[in-house]
Amino acid sequence: MTRTRLRWACALALLSVVLVIVFSGRDGAARPEHLSAEALKTASPTPRPTAKPTLAPTPLATPAPTPAPTPEPPPPPPSPPSAPEPEPVAASGPAPLPGTGPNYFVDDVNGNDGNPGTSEAAAWRSLDRATDFTIPPGARLLFRRGGVWSGTLKVEESGAGGLPVVIGSYGSGPPPAIQGANDCILLSGSGIVVAQMQLQDCWSGVRIQGGAAFNRVQDSVIAGNVAGVLVSDGASDNAIVGNTFQNNNKMSVNTPGGYDDSGAFGVLLNGDRNEVAYNHISGSVAFSYDYGQDGAAVEIYKGQGNSVHHNTAVDNQTFTELGDARTAENTFAYNLVLSSLADSTFLVTRGGADGHGPVANTRVFNNTVVMTGPGSEGFVCHGGCNGSVLT
Repeated sequence: MTRTRLRWACALALLSVVLVIVFSGRDGAARPEHLSAEALKTASPTPRPTAKPTLAPTPLATPAPTPAPTPEPPPPPPSPPSAPEPEPVAASGPAPLPGTGPNYFVDDVNGNDGNPGTSEAAAWRSLDRATDFTIPPGARLLFRRGGVWSGTLKVEESGAGGLPVVIGSYGSGPPPAIQGANDCILLSGSGIVVAQMQLQDCWSGVRIQGGAAFNRVQDSVIAGNVAGVLVSDGASDNAIVGNTFQNNNKMSVNTPGGYDDSGAFGVLLNGDRNEVAYNHISGSVAFSYDYGQDGAAVEIYKGQGNSVHHNTAVDNQTFTELGDARTAENTFAYNLVLSSLADSTFLVTRGGADGHGPVANTRVFNNTVVMTGPGSEGFVCHGGCNGSVLT
């Protein structure tokens, strides 16, 4: 996304924003199926997790008080807390797949596209054969764990009658990987669930096309893409829940001059009323000729009414950036944002004097932000902020 580097740090005492920020630099499990922006207003805060750098949870010790017979001088004030690495959401193992069957199988080693695909022993082999198959509502298209495919899986079918079309995995071992294409998975239907996959080294791990709705990407590992998940303009009411996004650090545009560099997105939302929740997003940062570094855990451009909540974000260049005058009514709540990068920002938005603004009525509350780099910034607003831009 283009943006002028002249920043006005909104030292907003921000109205209804409840935000905990610790800087050492500049001032400046059952999950719910869906939480709307309105529901978030009354949700209870989630306790902040504490974890070891090895991603294993660390319980907080509570020492018993020791009485002192005589007064003692108070201890020196503690140093600002460091940014621990929390446990990835998807690390606890895959949840059961939805759908009722029948099941269809794809095996990159022992499969054959001449097979019926109806059992592990008679699996198909290629993404092309899987794409050509018309998946009925309720059916599951399952890829062998440990398998690797290069290319794009295209899913045009839609669920119906409460029965989704399901893309998932079978067997044991690491998640099945799809890699090395423009889009690892391209969804143009609605009512599709993508789960238990590894989607890597594509332009987008999952692209949800305009017009597609009520799709769900869950319990997957999405790494090394320009955008981990792209929700296109015109796509709506999709959910991106419980995934691990790692090092989606490729740039789409990266040229000297022009301030047009963009890329390194965990999630890029161009559509409306989508939910991004309970994900672990890390490493969305890349070199930029125009900005020095670029990237965002969640970027919203033209999207309206999106809910971004209960995510853990670690070492991303920006947690979220918003742009375009159409962008409005987006909510960020109960997220844990940690960064040890030298230059990192929690939120970037735009007012009416910016060419990509104003971005209206962004709501931010009950987030916990710990950034320890010397160039850390909390809120940045280009083109003038007021209560109609950010609350």
